[in-house]
Amino acid sequence: MFRDIKLREVKIETDTVVGEALKIGDRTLYPVIRVVTINREGEGFFGVWVSPLAMVVIEPAQEYALPLTEETVTLEKLLEIVPSLKEDIKKVQRRRPL
Repeated sequence: MFRDIKLREVKIETDTVVGEALKIGDRTLYPVIRVVTINREGEGFFGVWVSPLAMVVIEPAQEYALPLTEETVTLEKLLEIVPSLKEDIKKVQRRRPL
């Protein structure tokens, strides 16, 4: 089945995305997932692989990341990979009572 696919025709893209915020009590959770798409030139979409990476937790006193894989994932690393996450955290912080 896959013998006819030439490797140079296959395009693999990896992206890390942040899901919708989940508000639980005074905590806000952001799921972070890795999406890998495989496309064949001229034939469009071929396949997708979605896997959880981490859960970012924002509490009144702190923010941190809970890894969902065996990878070492810190909040700082996630902010580098997904810069838009920084703005999401700032929005939650602005809503905190002083």
